Amino acid sequence: VVKTSATNARCVKATIQCTSCRHELVVSGQRALDLPVQCMQNGANQGNDANAGNPMGGGAGGSRNKCRPNPYVLLPHRSQFEDQQVIKLQELPEDVPTGELPRHVTLLVDRFMVDKASAGSRVQVTAIVSVQEKKSSEKQKGGGGGGNRVAGLRAQFLRCV
Repeated sequence: VVKTSATNARCVKATIQCTSCRHELVVSGQRALDLPVQCMQNGANQGNDANAGNPMGGGAGGSRNKCRPNPYVLLPHRSQFEDQQVIKLQELPEDVPTGELPRHVTLLVDRFMVDKASAGSRVQVTAIVSVQEKKSSEKQKGGGGGGNRVAGLRAQFLRCV
C-alpha cells in the first residue's frame, strides 16, 4: 500500500425532496448522484391549466403549481450512507525487474474494509476490475455548461469484494 485516502461517505440510497411542492423521492446511489432537473410530481403538468396531462389525477390546488427548475435537495437524515476509501496499491519491489518502475493501481474499498490497511502494509486483495469515465473540470472547459464527461478518458480501478 502506497497511499490511503481519508474515509468518505458514499450515498447508497438518497431521499430527495422538491423545495416547491415537498414531493419526496428515493433514488439509488451510484458513483455519482444526479438530481432530476424538474419535479417528478408536477413536471408533467408544466404549461397545463388543469391536471389534464398529470398521470396522478386531479389533486388539490397546491399540486397544480409549476415547480421551479432544479427543485430537489438531499435529505441527509432520511438517506443511507456507507464508508468508502481509496487506496493506491503498488507491486512488490522485489517482483519488479531491474531498471523498471513499479506499477500501481487504485483500489476502492467500502463498508467494513475501510481503515484496515495503512501506507507501507503488504496486502492481498480480491477485487473486480472496473472502469470509470473521467469528468472534466470547469477550468478545462472554460466554464461552459455542457456535458461534464470527456470522450475517451477512462480510469481503471479495482473494487474490493
